This record gives sequence, structure tokens and C-alpha cells, in this order.
Amino acid sequence: MNLRWLNAILWGNSVALSWMWGLGLFFSVQMTYMFGLQGLLMFAVPNAVGLALFGFLTQIVADKHSGGQESLALFFDKFSKPFRLILYIYQIVALSLTVFGLVNYLFVPLQLATGALFGLYLCLVVFVVLAAGCLFGEEFGIQKIKLGHAMMGGLLVLCVGTILFGLDPFSPEPFQWKAPFPAEWTGPSFFGYAIPLVIGLLVGPWLDLQHWQRAIQIHRENTSIRTSYIWGGSIFFLMLLFHGCLAFWVMTKMGVAPAVTPALDGFKYAHDLVTNYFNTTFQPGSIMPMAYYSFLAICALTTLDSGYIALKWFLEKNIEKSDNMLVSLIPKQILGSPIPTFFIVGLITLGGILAKLELEYFMVFYASFFVGYASLA
Repeated sequence: MNLRWLNAILWGNSVALSWMWGLGLFFSVQMTYMFGLQGLLMFAVPNAVGLALFGFLTQIVADKHSGGQESLALFFDKFSKPFRLILYIYQIVALSLTVFGLVNYLFVPLQLATGALFGLYLCLVVFVVLAAGCLFGEEFGIQKIKLGHAMMGGLLVLCVGTILFGLDPFSPEPFQWKAPFPAEWTGPSFFGYAIPLVIGLLVGPWLDLQHWQRAIQIHRENTSIRTSYIWGGSIFFLMLLFHGCLAFWVMTKMGVAPAVTPALDGFKYAHDLVTNYFNTTFQPGSIMPMAYYSFLAICALTTLDSGYIALKWFLEKNIEKSDNMLVSLIPKQILGSPIPTFFIVGLITLGGILAKLELEYFMVFYASFFVGYASLA
């Protein structure tokens, strides 16, 4: 029996979960807060199309190059050589955004520790989050990650279903095209975001090691990269739509603009408005907030374990080929391990939270530094 279609769906689910990092997870809320449904779609559609386009084009590359099931791996070895440092830095930024988003927009608003204990609390949370990513990444590996993510995807469906069935009323009022509280956002306009977002999201997957490793593995399993990534883009689109619409539901349910403290630049950012709503409206331990918090945790964890696996693959491969004298002085087990990189991610996360940065500040670095390299690639 030919089960390649099932394999494509499993890989599509893994693609969607690995791409649901801090940017997609929380920026869908911010876009809805700033511009309503039009902002959410302007963010979600290029994201989904970018994934599908990556799968479509890498399938063409894999088919046109010689090497059989290893053709894409051979191509990536040549393609990545001038961009090795950029690919590595990109992964650091992606993982930092993921941990920063989860900690700053979930654990900080929960205020489980205050005062002198807050710093220790932050360190422990960041350590546990990163350790979980390392543990799951080490356990599964690229061959089994689709099965691990299938289980995570099942839990995610339960969380989403619990939240949807618990909404009362299911829709407070008809969705409106524009933001519920347009006067709250005084920053760049809708079209000011549109062009950089569309360009950035379309080229984003090309510098992500997680996607290259997945595409190579999918091709090795004689499964269609194109079909897998179409599934991935579709699932990812639905996840963004759910989170953005949930944010819209919260704002319309409240009836008033959420209380948001202006950031360092004077603008209001509401990435944590859903977290704050569930935290203040429901009793501690209630099923609705627990389902939402689990949704956030699963989305972050499935990015971190994928990042661990991709970094391990990338670092080990490049260290084996390196003839640098300095590299030979350091044990390969250390250089090839993603753990030092995860330590850097933890430091960036803690520094960003203590400096009171927002997700957008990391995006400025991404937009100015990576998009040019991605276009060149």
C-alpha cells in the first residue's frame, strides 16, 4: 500500500509546527490588535504561501539535480557554503524569538514570582524551556520528528477544540475588517507593514536550517516535498487564523481597549493580551487558560526541538569537513553540540526581557540583515 500521502501529511504537520515560532505565534495577535482581520490575513497569507513556495521550488531543484534521493542534500552542500554563518545566526535569532516570546508573553504576565525572586524565576523558566527543547530534540532526531510532532499536533487539536467549545458566546459580534480599537495603534500604517512583511515572509524559509533539513529528509523518504509543504502551509495558516481570531474575540468580548503600557518606542504592543485575559478572567487551574497555555507551550517546544536537531545536523556536518587548525584544538563533541548555541539563546532571551524589548525589535534585525541575504541566495 502506498502511504506517501500520509507521510506528506505527517511532514506537513511537522513543517507547520516548526514554523510556529515566536514571530508567527505572537505577531498574529499584534497584527489583529493593530489592523483587525485585514492585518491578520496580510500576515498569515504570505506566511503560508512562503512555505508552499519553498516546497514547490525545492522539489524542482531536487528533481533537476543528479544524485537520486540525495540530490537535494548535495545541492544544499553547495548552496549553503557561502551562507554558513548567516544560516547559523538565523537559527539563533529564530530560537531566541521563540523563547523570548514564550517567556515574555506567557510566563511574565502570569506573575508567578515578583520582587527579588523575579530574576531567579526568569532564569529557571528559560532554563526549563531550553532543556525541554534539547530533551525532545535529542530523543526524536529527524527520522522520528514527524511522529513526535504528530502526537504534539494531536494535543494541539485538543487544546484548540477545548478553547473553541469554551468560548461564550462563540462570537460576541461579527468580525470586522479593521481593528476594533484603531485609535490605540499610533505606529506605522497598514501599508507600512505590508511590503516588508510580504517580502520577508516569502523569503524567510530559505535561510532556515529546519526547513532545509526537512526537505532533504522528505526527499530521502521518496515523498513529495511540494505536497508536504502545501499541507504545512495550510495547517500553519489555520493555526495563525485561530490565534489571531482568538485575540479578536478577546478584544470584542472585553468591549474596551486592552490596558497596554507603551514600550520603549512609545507604541503599544499587545502580544500578551490573550494571556492577560485568561489569567484575569478565569480561576487558577481552569481548563480554558490551561488549554491556551498548553497551546503556546506546544508551539514553542516543536520549534525548539526542531532547532536542536537542525543545529546538530548542520554543526556536525560542517565540523567534519573543516580543516581549520583552531577547530581541531576543540573537541568535536563540543563544537558539534547545539547546547552552547542554546546557552547563547538563553542569554539573548534574558537580556531582551530585562531590557524590556518587544518582538518587533528583533524583527528589525531580521528585516535589515537577513532579507537581503535570502534574496541573494
